[in-house]
Amino acid sequence: MVYAISSDPLLQWVFWTGILLVLVTVLLLLMVFWLRLSLLYKKKRQQALMATWAPIWEQCAQNQLPESVPVLRRDDLNTFLAFWINLHEIAEPNLQELYSLVVLQAGVQRHLKAAFYSRHNRTRLLAITAIGFLRDTSYWDALQQEAMSKNPFLSLAAVRALLLLEVERAIPQLLQWLPQRTDWPAARLSMMLMEVGIDAISQPLAQAVEQASAHSLPRLIPYLEMTSAQQAIPVLERLLKQHPLPEVVLPCLQVVGKFSQFSNRALVYPWLQHPQATLRAEAAKALGKLAWAEDEPRLLPLLSDTELLVRYRAAQALLRLPHMDSPRLAALKSGLSDPFAVDVLTRVMTEQGLR
Repeated sequence: MVYAISSDPLLQWVFWTGILLVLVTVLLLLMVFWLRLSLLYKKKRQQALMATWAPIWEQCAQNQLPESVPVLRRDDLNTFLAFWINLHEIAEPNLQELYSLVVLQAGVQRHLKAAFYSRHNRTRLLAITAIGFLRDTSYWDALQQEAMSKNPFLSLAAVRALLLLEVERAIPQLLQWLPQRTDWPAARLSMMLMEVGIDAISQPLAQAVEQASAHSLPRLIPYLEMTSAQQAIPVLERLLKQHPLPEVVLPCLQVVGKFSQFSNRALVYPWLQHPQATLRAEAAKALGKLAWAEDEPRLLPLLSDTELLVRYRAAQALLRLPHMDSPRLAALKSGLSDPFAVDVLTRVMTEQGLR
């Protein structure tokens, strides 16, 4: 039998292929077994870490600083940072400071540099977030480099850390990067700015927008709604005068409408008659949030506009006027001769449950 196998090339190939398949199967089984053991060991390590730190976090939640904490091992860094970051995100400011003191006592800063330059994105993301929460300014230059990386998650985390470290210094740089970073979600950036606080961002943000180039303005202007009205309105007024371009005027009108102050109405009036329908519609929408009874004559002609969107926004604005009750609406509707005006006003009244 052995002689037959050794003399027949086909049988030799089948024999050694079978041996190879058996070896590969055994190797795969060993790998699966090793991975299983590794996962079980990792899970037990995580459970042990949580059990050790649970009383410490509970003591912190009672506004008490523990006398001593265990020294953190490098292998436990990711698990520890993930749990602490979640706690920090939902904690009150006084508890955040207490948590940070405990984290520093555990020696986290000794491992942050290696984690910051890790090949694993999750580890780097945790390290960047931790640096921001711990206000470690020694990483400023490294965070600037990371903020320009192609990875949107890491770059946004770096921007957030920079804002937490030194907001006055970070805002101008953020607005310099922003026009090129179309992969950064506006909602996420707004949340980051709100986290820093309106008092901290108002002045540097308003100054940076005012000094920005015309090309960058359309993407930057919406963030003015994160600032105070005292800072934003003067900037918007100057922009509307100096940059009468539709792509600049549109976001300006959108932000003006967010600040519900009657004194802002004068900024909106000139754009109600603009040749571009999009701007007329946005001006009517903004005026609806700011207008008073005396603005009714400005809105009525827009009910007969050639563009449906303008007519619709004008009707919505009219219904928001403080004096606009059911008798006044009925009188207004009966006095309209344009069927398009009657139709759009009826439609908006129906949407709002009015007759």
